[in-house]
Amino acid sequence: FLYDLAGDSLTPLEMNFAGKHIDEYSFSYDQVNHLLVGAGLYAPETDGLIEGTLFMSIDPAGDSVRLQHYEPFGKDFSDLAKKNLSIHFVNQVKDAFGTFEVKNIIPRTDGGLILLAESYTTNTRYVTTPNLYGYYTTHTVEEYYYNDIIAISIAPDGSITWQNLLKKHQVSQDDKGYYSSFIPIINKG
Repeated sequence: FLYDLAGDSLTPLEMNFAGKHIDEYSFSYDQVNHLLVGAGLYAPETDGLIEGTLFMSIDPAGDSVRLQHYEPFGKDFSDLAKKNLSIHFVNQVKDAFGTFEVKNIIPRTDGGLILLAESYTTNTRYVTTPNLYGYYTTHTVEEYYYNDIIAISIAPDGSITWQNLLKKHQVSQDDKGYYSSFIPIINKG
């Protein structure tokens, strides 16, 4: 749906998901081209591993989807990612490639965008310790894992210009990961 501030109305948009499961998706307004651009990660099924990107370009003035394009990851990138991902708690995470969340969409001046996704998981464990009086106490420990980043540049036609896997591993406990993750810095110089 597109929301029209002036008319206080919603306009439905026609989208074709082509039998793909869109798990992570985000939009940003492209101020240069006056378009709403978005991208996400898709999988063939709900619990499947991500296979590629979905790119959308929407004309807010025309209330229409200008482009919707699915682009699979190349075999080289998929093999590289599966071989090099920082995998922790493998018994709890089917495959780390399925833990990526879209964190940032950065519009490019040509109408494309840069998609940044980060691997994020949590783990809860219970720790039981004896106290001085011989009684046992149990407390909960929440662990937050902010791991590898996928950076993908998507052209205005939806094709992948380049893609890269940035290796990192951050763990924090009982703080909701407040100081973890990453922040992009855009140099307009």
